[in-house]
Amino acid sequence: MSKVFLALTFMHNTKNVIHRDIKPMNIMLTEKDSIDEVVVIDFGFAIEYKQKNLHDFSRCGTVLY
Repeated sequence: MSKVFLALTFMHNTKNVIHRDIKPMNIMLTEKDSIDEVVVIDFGFAIEYKQKNLHDFSRCGTVLY
């Protein structure tokens, strides 16, 4: 999980991107049988962070997550 958190922190702080659909299906391993590196995928609901959409609570993502 720490690798996922690092990826999210990078997206938020460096690229100003909010994923908005984090779930197990959108976290991939780069190598079979290894958890050394993970990749966050599926940015279909992602938005660029801007001050005006800071409180954008529109429904998106997967309901069960």
